[in-house]
Amino acid sequence: MNIFFFKKKQNGSTLIEIMIAVTVVAVVMVSIVAAMTVSIRNTVVAKQRALATKLGQEGMEYFRSQRNLLGWESFYGIVTAYSGKSAYICLDKNLSITTPLSSLPATPCGANQFADPKQIFQRSVSVNAFNPNEVDVTVTTTWQDGTLSHNSVL
Repeated sequence: MNIFFFKKKQNGSTLIEIMIAVTVVAVVMVSIVAAMTVSIRNTVVAKQRALATKLGQEGMEYFRSQRNLLGWESFYGIVTAYSGKSAYICLDKNLSITTPLSSLPATPCGANQFADPKQIFQRSVSVNAFNPNEVDVTVTTTWQDGTLSHNSVL
């Protein structure tokens, strides 16, 4: 004697199965969005840091060009006036290779002095003349990103 047990066929899904599937999809989507947000944020910070480094390099090149243009003796004579001061020299967007070194005021950057047209970055220089053979020039580019303050130092 064969006894067959027939299972009743289920058509469709139960409400619990649908809720579990929706929850799994929601968790996966939230994870993807969070990963994309972090990735985009890191990309923006990397771009800003690269631009800040470029602006810092331009500041260094300005001082190198002034050293070459003026000659070491004149260059050293001018930078000793800046050396050891607590104030930084602000290098704003109006700086060009033809700007005389002696015309730069030894003041920190004001609220409206930016090194870029979008008014994000401020660039300042600290000069220390240790002796007639050694001058230390440090270019610091700073910017605000929301509530965070960043800087690039060369």
